[in-house]
Amino acid sequence: MVVMRVALLASLIAVAACDVGEVPANGGGVDGGGSGSGPDPMMGTMFASAIKPIADARGCTSAGCHGGVQPPVMTSFETLTANMNYTYVKKPSATNKLIVGPASLVGGMHQGVMYFDATQKTTISTWIDMYGAP
Repeated sequence: MVVMRVALLASLIAVAACDVGEVPANGGGVDGGGSGSGPDPMMGTMFASAIKPIADARGCTSAGCHGGVQPPVMTSFETLTANMNYTYVKKPSATNKLIVGPASLVGGMHQGVMYFDATQKTTISTWIDMYGAP
């Protein structure tokens, strides 16, 4: 498990290195960067490169689901965190709503769609634990 987590961290860091140019000039992050009141600025970059593709593949970001007005809106990191007091990016990942799943989660299914599998949850957990808000 440790080897798998180290490999995952290395792959996430490698992806982040490629996306550094996408971080906004003001430092990124939800709070405009640097104030310490929100997630690490790298969190938005990692969302775009590692987390959103998972949600896209599951169909979560379709207009009728979390790509429209149904919270959490997952079309971008900014929409995920807007008016949510960082609920979906808070540490620890073990109790985070993205990992635990919604109240409607029954038998691994959410609104007729299979929720994140173990590998996807590991990726999301690592993202939250590395960069999430306290």
